[in-house]
Amino acid sequence: GTAPNLPNYARWVVLVFVDDFDLSTIAALRYARSLRPTTLRAVHFVIDTDTAEQLRAAWLPDRNVTLEFIDTPDRRVTRAAAELVSKEVELAGTQVTVILPRRSFSPLLGRLLHDRTADKIAVVVSRIPNAAATIIPFDVQNRVRVLQERHAAREGKAGQAVLAPAGGGSQAATEDAAERQHMEAAVAAATPHEPRRVEEDRPGKAGGEPGKRAQEPEPLPGAGGYGRPVPPPDVTPIGSLHEPGRAAVEGRVRMLELRPVEHNSVLVAEISDSTGDLTAMFYGRSNIPGLMCGSKVRFRGTVGIRDGAPVMINPAYELLLPGGGKKPRAGS
Repeated sequence: GTAPNLPNYARWVVLVFVDDFDLSTIAALRYARSLRPTTLRAVHFVIDTDTAEQLRAAWLPDRNVTLEFIDTPDRRVTRAAAELVSKEVELAGTQVTVILPRRSFSPLLGRLLHDRTADKIAVVVSRIPNAAATIIPFDVQNRVRVLQERHAAREGKAGQAVLAPAGGGSQAATEDAAERQHMEAAVAAATPHEPRRVEEDRPGKAGGEPGKRAQEPEPLPGAGGYGRPVPPPDVTPIGSLHEPGRAAVEGRVRMLELRPVEHNSVLVAEISDSTGDLTAMFYGRSNIPGLMCGSKVRFRGTVGIRDGAPVMINPAYELLLPGGGKKPRAGS
């Protein structure tokens, strides 16, 4: 018999959901690359800004995969995952595959993984038309042992005991040190050499002015709440930006991305107000202190329209403090 016909999708998006940057994440990324999708992104749902910042800092060696941070203030990761996948498959001809790394630890270390979040996400995603989920199990202790044995062999110490004797109290420390030692090599092995390009925006001639509210846009669902604050009178509502020009906008950061471009990074921030969403792109940046999911920020600069949505390139920015205060930041 002949092989069954497989569905032909014009766009195949693979999303790797990550909690932190460790060997299990690298294994999941390597598997995701082997699928050769149209688009590959890593996604972190932000419920703790410190954890998100640690992930951002650790991610820097792997510049060839976009890392996306999504604000999840209600901590309902499963719902946020379903919303993200549902939005992706809205485009006709799109198939989405979610990759979920799962770490397992030896009972000898007393670190059995009981969190079943990956299973819950997989069930919800699999119910969405044109979407699927794959859990990638990763035996952390076994992988560390293999890396240690390879390291010992290279140094002419093959055959010697690699792990500390039971009760020695140093096994966990030895494994942690080995994981750190081999992380750089593992990242290099998992990182492709083809750089992805980010197109430069070319806005037209200046049009609007900061604070100009030509036509009041309709408020969106959730307007005035945490995620969609009402813009103050001295800025332009995002929903009214339909033509190139200069503007000042204000909103809350809904999403952050670290995108690769050549041998550098682009920091992408999507902000929302009660009328719409705007994307700001900071070329050559991997971090702006204080700019994170959930932050309120004001951008000033030239607006371009890309795919019908407003975009700013390297805008000046102000981080807004609780109570309406402002913390000025340099921008260009």
